[in-house]
Amino acid sequence: MKGRFPFFYVISAIACLWACTSVVSEPEPTPSMQPTPDIEPSPTAQPTPEATPFNPIEWNTLPELPNAQFSGDAVVLGEEIHLVGGRISDSAVSPYHHVFNTLTNEWRSAAPLRQTRWNLALASVGGKIYAIGGDSFLNSVEIYDPAINEWTIGAPMPTARQHIDCGVLDGKIYVIGGLVNWSQFTGVNEVYDPATDSWETLTPMPTTRHNAATVALDGKIYVIGGSGAASDIWKELTAVEAYDPLTDSWESLAALPASRFKPADAIIDGMIIIAGGFESDIASSSVDAFDPLRGEWKHIGALPRKTIFSNVVSIGPRLYLMGGCDGDFRSYKYASYADINF
Repeated sequence: MKGRFPFFYVISAIACLWACTSVVSEPEPTPSMQPTPDIEPSPTAQPTPEATPFNPIEWNTLPELPNAQFSGDAVVLGEEIHLVGGRISDSAVSPYHHVFNTLTNEWRSAAPLRQTRWNLALASVGGKIYAIGGDSFLNSVEIYDPAINEWTIGAPMPTARQHIDCGVLDGKIYVIGGLVNWSQFTGVNEVYDPATDSWETLTPMPTTRHNAATVALDGKIYVIGGSGAASDIWKELTAVEAYDPLTDSWESLAALPASRFKPADAIIDGMIIIAGGFESDIASSSVDAFDPLRGEWKHIGALPRKTIFSNVVSIGPRLYLMGGCDGDFRSYKYASYADINF
């Protein structure tokens, strides 16, 4: 702080001179301009703290698949992951069936499908695996029994279709949407009951589409993203809808942050995870999570590489990623896992 001008002393000196002399005093000098006192600067405004970002996903490498694979599907039986169906390259398909043991990190072969299929729906119920529909516009159902390592035939699906997914609730398999031919897609909602080997048709999905992610959680079936519009059968979508079997009704939920074609999906800790797929016609590595309680999406990390038509499953908090392909349909043999903690 600078010192102030000694104004008091100037005034005192002038008074003394006036009293002691008869000399006409000079005009009183104008006091010097007082310096402006230093102003304490205002505290800098502090930004509103942001929410702590989710820790980046750390991926760990697993033994590669016996053969490259994409456009198939994967399910969990016990501590094993079954990869079924799909393509081994852009020009070759296979009745693919390989099994990964998550305790020993080893692969083994299992009985192949009776019928080659890809872009199918795959589910596990009661210790068995159900392979449903798929290319080329199939309605057939195959049932795998690991006890005898054999596939048998189940009741055919009412609507033949491909580019489908499914969700399992209360021991029943819900297959929703799909392509019924190369110029028509559907919102058909059909449920298969393994206990009776029979199908039932339910209220169709409001947004007709194909190549969507379909998952079951807390009594509802969620259908996420996919493709399909009157102007373009391959137009990517952001729509998210949930089906309630108790009321046989649908509701619309918070849309995806960006359109997504054929993302892989899994459930961890009550959250729906989608990974990869096409995003604006470009292969994506994005991993996003939907919280049904909050009705909110958030980005939580990335896959090791941009991937479409991949296989993703979860066991506890561990997310497994297997196979898939890049945006030019070059197939992968990669396998990896990451532990997701919300």
